[in-house]
Amino acid sequence: MKKITFGSVDEYFFEDKEVHPQPIKQYIPDWFKQMGQRIDDAYVGAPNYENKNKAKTIKACPSFVELWDEGFVIPAPCDYILQWIDGELYWRTRATFNQGRYDQQEVTNHWNSQMVDGLPKESDARVIVKLNLPYKVFTPKGYSIRQHPYPYSFIKEWTALEGVLRSDKIHSVNIQIFLNTDEEVVIRKGDPLCLYIPYKRELFKADMIDLNKDSKISKLYKKHSFQTYSLFKFDMKGYLNED
Repeated sequence: MKKITFGSVDEYFFEDKEVHPQPIKQYIPDWFKQMGQRIDDAYVGAPNYENKNKAKTIKACPSFVELWDEGFVIPAPCDYILQWIDGELYWRTRATFNQGRYDQQEVTNHWNSQMVDGLPKESDARVIVKLNLPYKVFTPKGYSIRQHPYPYSFIKEWTALEGVLRSDKIHSVNIQIFLNTDEEVVIRKGDPLCLYIPYKRELFKADMIDLNKDSKISKLYKKHSFQTYSLFKFDMKGYLNED
């Protein structure tokens, strides 16, 4: 198993383990936890309407369930107050991390000319704020990290940017977020800032094949399709976990 390593020289932050990066499984949202796997009242026309107790929600869909298996949540290490007023960023935190050991303040911002001014009119972004966190990240050689917004947060006031960090050579953890409002934005200690997903840097090429023609891939496709759709009750989870 490959390892992602986080390291901090701030002894106070190091001891506060509640705000250390954690697997996303530790941050499954309450609305998803509380959702059942079966629909109580299936709509007319649903595939299983005559036997509506078999109609399922996304809680039974591997595409959503496995979303909470991949990546590490980067939580806010302290409370932040952020506001963009007349072209200037005002901010406060409840903790100071640099203490002369870092070359950046806890919060900085990018010039709007670097990105925001070039965004389409549909964007609500006022400014890009950078939260400079008190630790570093390390991955094995050849591995990078994709930064994604925390999934399904439904926060409108701010959102994390998407990007890539070559974390086998660049180790700073600086979380860039869009401020999408002129109002004061409060981020609480422990709130998920974004998701870090490590991955191996590999090149792929794309092919399009005719599945009607006999090939190893077409045979595999037919086998998997028949296994999936030939049963009234199919164990998708068990099937996906097979070698």
